[in-house]
Amino acid sequence: MGRQIFQTDSNSRWNKAKWSSRVVLFVVSLLVLAVIIMLIIDRSPSIPYRQDYESVITASKPFLQETKLSKEYKGFRHFIKEKEFHRNYEHEKKELIKNKKKIEEFSKQSNAYKIQNEWQRFPAGLRAAFYVAWDPQSLFSLRRNINNLNLIVPEWFFVDPKTGSVKTNIDPVGFKFMQKSGVMIMPLLSNNVNREFRSEGVKQILHNPEKRKALIDNVLNECIEKNFVGINIDFEDINEKSDEFLIRFVKEISDAFHAKGLIVSQDIMPFNEDYNITKLAQHLDYIS
Repeated sequence: MGRQIFQTDSNSRWNKAKWSSRVVLFVVSLLVLAVIIMLIIDRSPSIPYRQDYESVITASKPFLQETKLSKEYKGFRHFIKEKEFHRNYEHEKKELIKNKKKIEEFSKQSNAYKIQNEWQRFPAGLRAAFYVAWDPQSLFSLRRNINNLNLIVPEWFFVDPKTGSVKTNIDPVGFKFMQKSGVMIMPLLSNNVNREFRSEGVKQILHNPEKRKALIDNVLNECIEKNFVGINIDFEDINEKSDEFLIRFVKEISDAFHAKGLIVSQDIMPFNEDYNITKLAQHLDYIS
C-alpha cells in the first residue's frame, strides 16, 4: 500500500501546529485576563454607546462634559423649542416676561445664595468629594466619578506650622481637569503637614489679629483669582483650651468671604465635643 498524500516521516509539521496552538491559547488567555482585571478595577467599563447616551441625556447640565452627539441633540431640542415658541407666541411672551423678572431678582442675590440654590435644583442636592494631590488614586477616582459630582473639595491650602501663614499646593493636572469639567471647586484649608495635623501654626493665627487677617486676605484673594466658590476649613488637633478663638476666626473669615459672595464650610467629626457646633453654625454655610 502506498503512502498517503500528506504523510511524512518528519515531525516538523506537527511541532509547528502544536506551537501555533500554544501561542494562540496564550494570547487568548492574556486577553481574558486583561478583561477580568479591567472589570475588577472599573466595574463600569467605558462603552462608547453608553457614554454618548449619557451625554445626550445630560447635554443641558453645565457641569458635565458634552460630546459631539450631545451638542447635536441639544441643537435639535432648541429647534423644536423655537417651533413651539412661534406656535404659542402670546403664552411664551408672558412666560419670558415672568422669567425675566425672576432673573432680575435672582441677580440681586448673593453668589453664596445662588450657589446653594443651584445645588437644590438636583434631586441629590450637594454632591461633594474630597481630593488630595499626593495620592494618584485620588485623581483616578476623580476621573471616574466627576460626572456624579457638583462640588470638589481639594486639599490645596495649608497652614505653615512655623510662620502661621498659608501655603498653596495646587497641582496643575487636577486643577486643569476640574476646570474643564465645570464642577464647582471649594479648596480645603488645613493644618495637615506631611499627613500630620500640627497645631503650632493655627495657634499663631487664632491669637494674632495681624496674622489672622493676613491669612484670610491671602486665602480670599486666591479664591477670587482662581474662581473658587469658597473655602472649606479643616483644623484638627489644635489643642485649644477655649473655643472662643476658633469661633472668632470662623466669624471673621466667613464675614470676609460672604462679603464677596463666597461660601465657607468646616469639617467637624461627629460627636466631637471640642467644637462648639451651635456657635460655629451661626457663621458657616455648611458643616461636614
